[in-house]
Amino acid sequence: MGGIAIFAITDKPLRGAIAGAAGAALSLFGIIHSPTVGFALDSSMQFVYSYLMVAAIFADKYMPDKNAPLAKLQEKDAKA
Repeated sequence: MGGIAIFAITDKPLRGAIAGAAGAALSLFGIIHSPTVGFALDSSMQFVYSYLMVAAIFADKYMPDKNAPLAKLQEKDAKA
């Protein structure tokens, strides 16, 4: 899923996490990265885990970014 790379480049971690979760779901059902369609095939589980790890990394990046404006506002109020 090339969209994940684009979301990393453009610094959109929430969209990257959603794309990673979607990739994991599609791999879990064998729609992508699998020779046949089926649920939790051995050949596609490595991709499911990989997409989940990518989604977790993006989610981990999103949390501090989400709180950053609040922290800046609190610093500004503390100085005043």
